[in-house]
Amino acid sequence: MARGLSGWLGGALVACLVVGVVYLPPRGMPRWAWFSRKPIHEATSARLRANELAGEWRKAKAAAVGAKYRDQLGPGLAARRAADQPGPLLVAEAPDSVRDWAVRVMQGALDSSWASLRIGVSKVSVAVVLGLREPAHPSVSALDLGGGEVAYVLPDSTDRATCIVTGRLPYFALTKKYRRPDQLLDWAGTTLGPCAFYARFGVPSRRVQQWLGRRGFDLAVSAGWFRESRMDLPWLVEDARFRRWWWGTIYSFPFSTVSCFAGRSADCRRGLAAGDAGPDGPLPGIVVPSDPWEVRKIRLIGAASFLSDVARAVGEDRFQEFWTTSLPVDSALTLALQRPVGEWTVEWQRRMSPAPPLGAAVDPLDAILGIALALLLVGLVMLGQNRREVR
Repeated sequence: MARGLSGWLGGALVACLVVGVVYLPPRGMPRWAWFSRKPIHEATSARLRANELAGEWRKAKAAAVGAKYRDQLGPGLAARRAADQPGPLLVAEAPDSVRDWAVRVMQGALDSSWASLRIGVSKVSVAVVLGLREPAHPSVSALDLGGGEVAYVLPDSTDRATCIVTGRLPYFALTKKYRRPDQLLDWAGTTLGPCAFYARFGVPSRRVQQWLGRRGFDLAVSAGWFRESRMDLPWLVEDARFRRWWWGTIYSFPFSTVSCFAGRSADCRRGLAAGDAGPDGPLPGIVVPSDPWEVRKIRLIGAASFLSDVARAVGEDRFQEFWTTSLPVDSALTLALQRPVGEWTVEWQRRMSPAPPLGAAVDPLDAILGIALALLLVGLVMLGQNRREVR
């Protein structure tokens, strides 16, 4: 190596270390994160394939249940509309010992949520069909399978007046354990999900349907525009007041998702516009909400209640205009909110927690040009040293 070159290289290395310490995100991570940056939620290819097959099975199951009950429940739902009878129709497939108690509690929760959402008698009727899931092994009991997995059979060209929710009986119904009224309302709002939006605001425009369908209706999973949503992030924030974060979980999210959560409005706007490729294509028929633990597919943290909070913020009339828009969805949301949707989303996420302390964002082109310039300078220094070297 030419004399004096080691000093130049050592100085460049020290400078890179200083810049890295100052700018590389995140600046607030604990010591262990410097040595273990492997994401916590890292799925193998086999696990991803299994999740994909499970989603396809749930879609097929929902389609079969929807086809079965659409014919059976159609006349009854039409009669309810003709009689101006509001509320969803609940069907519970379970033994009498479970159904007698569960139907009364669940129907009460669904009716309370329906009334709070101010839906009334709707043009799109909603039926909720819940039952026991068959165990995969004889040793597994029905109580072990309690949960809230649901799928949605949306109105289509054959029946534009019916939206069907299919799923399993919740755990509290199987065990006959009462829950607090607010917890029952949360369960009812999540169960009704997209069907509540169809019931209150009608069938959305083709563009909005395509946009939500490509995203799996992730922004409309929870219907609750009558009150401010309560979003807790115990899996992400260890202690928000003292800014303690589960960095392993944060590293598992896509960069754009974390960037939006950290307060970068442009990434929030791009994340919301994801899936908006125009009105062309087949309309969604079966909606199976994605697994919330598949964090690599999450485009917006807290997305389940996003459209509910938009409706609450802008009012139902302006939300109706957005729901039936033919404009690009980010522009339509900006018009409804009367401010840039990215900025509004940043403030909306600040209700969940303070922003994680990420570092400065670097544009890829800037990084490439900077590295190229550094290599050029080092090359010129090496060339100059070689010419001055005494042989």
